[in-house]
Amino acid sequence: AIFIGLEAQSNMSGNWLSPSTIRIANYSFAVAFTLELLGRILAGGRSFFYSEDCMWNYLDACIVITSIIEIVLDLVSEAQGASQNITGFKVFRIIRLSKVV
Repeated sequence: AIFIGLEAQSNMSGNWLSPSTIRIANYSFAVAFTLELLGRILAGGRSFFYSEDCMWNYLDACIVITSIIEIVLDLVSEAQGASQNITGFKVFRIIRLSKVV
């Protein structure tokens, strides 16, 4: 969430973060969250899907899946030379904060 705030601030005040830095950070966070989710699934087994906290687990899975979709769409649009605005997917990452609050 802090990095999303830094990215938004950079976009509003003159792009002091380079696009490659933002991309690398986004990919790194996506990999970290994907590995965390896979670890939780492997550690929890069936209880990951059927425990009393399963809805939070489904929310986390949805956030990770949308992050992966965002990366795939970003790579495809970059390969095709198209500039596609897919920042709507970033909203799903902010939802993860609701779990903390």
